[in-house]
Amino acid sequence: MSLTGKGPRIERFGDIADVIPLPNLTEIQVNSFRAFLQADRAPDGRENVGLQSAFKEVFPIDETEKGRSTGLVLDFLEYRLGEPPYTPRNAARRTSPTRRPCTPSCS
Repeated sequence: MSLTGKGPRIERFGDIADVIPLPNLTEIQVNSFRAFLQADRAPDGRENVGLQSAFKEVFPIDETEKGRSTGLVLDFLEYRLGEPPYTPRNAARRTSPTRRPCTPSCS
């Protein structure tokens, strides 16, 4: 409390004007995740970014590189995203995270 008994005294030495408006941070995160999944694109039309890039970076898996002479090579073809088992509202009621099955195809 201040000496006058009216509560704490606040000193202001200037005002800071808003330089730019604060962006919607949730929207930025959601858009980033959508770009990562590329769920709105056909498997053969996906860019080499996000999940597609991660699969392409890991594959092909070649057993001959590990000193084995099996001649087996596992190559990534595409991935497909299934429908979520619960709606976001039902998942929140069940205290279960929303999820979506991801099925990669390999040859």
